Amino acid sequence: MKKFKESALLLMLFNLLFYGYTFSQESTGKDHYILQGKVVEKENGIGIPYVTVRAFDSKNNSVTAVSSDDKGRYTVTLKKRGIYILKYYSMGFSEDSLYTNVTEPGILKLSDIRLSSGQLLTEVRVVANRSLITQEVDKLIYDVSLDPDARKLKMSDIMLKIPHMQHKIEDGNLRYLDENISTIYINGERNDLISGSRQYPMSFIRGDVMSKIEVIMPNTGENKTDKYIVNIKLAREIPNGVAFQNTFSANTRNRYRGSSDIASKTGNLYYSLNYGISYEDSPKLRSFTEKEYKQNSLNYLQRDTSYSWNNNLAHNLILGLGTSISKKHTFYLNLSAQKSDNESNYQLSSGKYDFTRQQTGYSNNRTINTVKGIPRLNVQASYSGFGAELNFASTNTHSNNIRDVNSLLSNETLISNINTISGSKSKKVNENLRFWFFASYSNRAYSQNSELTGLDYYSNLINTLFNTQFINKDYSVNINIRLNNEYIKGVFYNFGTESNLDYSKLRLLPELNISYLTKRKYRLNFGFSNSYTRPGLSTLNPFIDQSDPENLIQGNPNLKPEIRNDINFRVRKQMPKLFLGSEFIYGNTRGAIERLTELREDGKSYTTFGNIGIRHNFNLSFNAIYRHNSFRISNNLGFSKNIYIDGSRNLNNSILFLSNATSLSGDITKTTALEFSMNLSPQTRSAQSKDIKYYSIFSLRLNQVLVKNKLYCGVSINDPFNNRRFLYSNIGNDEYRITTNREIIGRIFTFNIRWNFGRFNEKPDGLGRSISTPSDIYVP
Repeated sequence: MKKFKESALLLMLFNLLFYGYTFSQESTGKDHYILQGKVVEKENGIGIPYVTVRAFDSKNNSVTAVSSDDKGRYTVTLKKRGIYILKYYSMGFSEDSLYTNVTEPGILKLSDIRLSSGQLLTEVRVVANRSLITQEVDKLIYDVSLDPDARKLKMSDIMLKIPHMQHKIEDGNLRYLDENISTIYINGERNDLISGSRQYPMSFIRGDVMSKIEVIMPNTGENKTDKYIVNIKLAREIPNGVAFQNTFSANTRNRYRGSSDIASKTGNLYYSLNYGISYEDSPKLRSFTEKEYKQNSLNYLQRDTSYSWNNNLAHNLILGLGTSISKKHTFYLNLSAQKSDNESNYQLSSGKYDFTRQQTGYSNNRTINTVKGIPRLNVQASYSGFGAELNFASTNTHSNNIRDVNSLLSNETLISNINTISGSKSKKVNENLRFWFFASYSNRAYSQNSELTGLDYYSNLINTLFNTQFINKDYSVNINIRLNNEYIKGVFYNFGTESNLDYSKLRLLPELNISYLTKRKYRLNFGFSNSYTRPGLSTLNPFIDQSDPENLIQGNPNLKPEIRNDINFRVRKQMPKLFLGSEFIYGNTRGAIERLTELREDGKSYTTFGNIGIRHNFNLSFNAIYRHNSFRISNNLGFSKNIYIDGSRNLNNSILFLSNATSLSGDITKTTALEFSMNLSPQTRSAQSKDIKYYSIFSLRLNQVLVKNKLYCGVSINDPFNNRRFLYSNIGNDEYRITTNREIIGRIFTFNIRWNFGRFNEKPDGLGRSISTPSDIYVP
């Protein structure tokens, strides 16, 4: 540990000294000339949103282009004085232009531009002018080919011209409407150079490599997920080059992380390499548990005080290889290996008072749990061509768990193998109708054995999905028919007895999603889905975790998948400076998998997992985001109610709670950004919760750009008003009550530094070899 800290501090000091010197050599920039104005309707004076304002110099060269905000306001930034012509284009309105002479740096206020409704034809020849930003029913499109800044700016800078798109300084990745962009496609396909997890190469590639940027809305025909997807259509091939990124972070909770990533393109070959290491030596934390038992003639009160701490060292290595065999055939291969070693310590003191017998008892326990991970190998491969895609993934895990409970040793071995193969094919019938077919087969083998018990568990799943999408200018309809067949074969060995776990089920799961874009650009979405969730390996694990001898935990190998029906309705209104959204979701889950705890007569609590009768979920949320220049404020308020019903367990419980997340951010200077956030949420919510308490967490982050596109650092503090505090939970029924106060660490300071470097062989004229980008690209 001492050597690791010394190496980390030396590495951090070297980075600060070297790149601090580099920063001192950077240019401070020049003064800018800023033009501000407003575009309104001639008839009523109402501001016109998304008007394209293009600036031309005295030689009629297009120098920049911007879009007006929701109130018709715009800002044009110029780099030198001179005579300029501003031209205004908006679909459904006549064009106009304005001559202006820019002589002094600073802000120049322009008079309002009034556009008439309808396009006026003064001659036979008609020239069509397109807007930079177009809203369609299922996506928002930024037309990079119309942006004259594309040749001067990088891809990442062009991305920020999309309203409500952010660039997170701390990790270099994009956020859209407060959601992380975790998926990025190139021409509708995955790419090993630029992806959701690897976005920094966009800081070194010129923007004119793109023809369009599509932000695909969630739960639409091209996006089956509930997250935003970015699809980049190329105007030319991505140039050859290389980019790499080094990151390091440390915090006052003794957590250290570092990674190095390199990605390159040479001809039709993509390759990448990533190595990460993390170490954590967590401080000792306390928990207080009070157990009260009242049943028949037995009445007692027990108080437990426990301390826990752990340390963990993990390594991660990923190798990626991709190639474009031809324009229509691509192949990707990813190999990864992980190794993790963990040691957790637990101390418990327990005092029990029996009111019935008037007796008092005390006990002490100590547990050391050591998990030695054997390096595991994961393989992912994909092929796309002829409008189809084929994928294969394999994950293997092997670990040994040595548990020392009061000097009594036990050993458990875990082996897990998961293999999945899938394929998809899309077919576009015409501009309004397309079909998509998906099929997959997966099997997972899970084996865990100790001295007297064991589990062999095998699961085979065949899943097929047929999707029909009808789309026009104003609305889209998506129908999914999913058919899956699951077959499970397993045996649980327990002290010489065997339990059969065989199970099979065929399911038909329909889904419907309707999206509508009104004339005022409100996005309305209605959806119905029928889905199922399989139990995870940790919930199936039948071995009793005796790390805390007074509070035992055991999985349930007899768990069945839970079946969920959802109905949702969403309303969203997106404007250049303001976003408003509301969402209502109702879901009912049959056989819901819940964590269940009971208190026994001997004072020990026993926790397992079970399928309860039904769980109802009601969720209503409101989201608002406002931005003005670099200032930004967002708020997400949610109300939820969960109802749990199970007659066999005498369970009928309901929980009503709210949550709220607020964030404010802004630029202090051109290179310094400050962000504040506050989250309010309930501490616990489960099927057995008796009452809930709320806790809030404040965080403050200061990010600094030392060298643009190259060197960044940041400092943050989490929960600054609390050094240590306790989270409360209370579960039980008429017979017993278990109240727990669990300690957490606050006032955590974190420092992180990120260094990027890249070089790509751009053509001097900015053209390169152009490629054909079909209009019917279908995002998987």
